[in-house]
Amino acid sequence: MKPVAQTKFGIDGNCWCAAIASLLEIPLVEVPEFFGNNSGQWFRDYQKWFNERGQQILLISRDTPPQGYALADVDSDMPGEAHTVVCLDGKLAWDPLPQ
Repeated sequence: MKPVAQTKFGIDGNCWCAAIASLLEIPLVEVPEFFGNNSGQWFRDYQKWFNERGQQILLISRDTPPQGYALADVDSDMPGEAHTVVCLDGKLAWDPLPQ
């Protein structure tokens, strides 16, 4: 895992993309932003993007954190917004929000 900081904030923030870039150790600009009006399609687009790279992305319960690296949505300082971080064995490993 190579830490990558997010560059956009608020409702149009890119913490999700920064967390993915961190896990895959690629530049942030190489991670597409599939967010838009179709609420369910963005995740399927990411699944396809990961599959094209020989990887998988899965949704799992917060109650059973996986072993190894994973993305996790956590509460944000902004009401109604989630924030994505990188975890290792269920513990925070990297928060893409610049300090």
